[in-house]
Amino acid sequence: MAAKVALEDLAEKLRAVRARRLATQVQISAATGVDQATISRILNGRRRQATARLVRLEEYVDMLLGEEKLSPRVQEAAKSFLVRGGTEAELIASIKHSADLVLRKLRRSIRETEER
Repeated sequence: MAAKVALEDLAEKLRAVRARRLATQVQISAATGVDQATISRILNGRRRQATARLVRLEEYVDMLLGEEKLSPRVQEAAKSFLVRGGTEAELIASIKHSADLVLRKLRRSIRETEER
């Protein structure tokens, strides 16, 4: 993904997430570390500057909208899990658990970076 974020495109994506009821501004903020006020400013066209944090926000929104493509290795691992008798619910629970672990680590890393 490009390091630069087109704020108008991001606002459209955020509106789509809200319209589909995929996540609230508060949930998006919690998942990305981008404060809710910034998300609101993007939606209202009042945000003018793109930052590295907004790249994470856009990546998360793309994921919610299903615009992120899984790598062939991830697709193969999921197929293998299901073929070996795992259920779709177990696979999803495992992915959610892994995502939670990664998000916790990212948030900790962001806090440590901001404290420096």
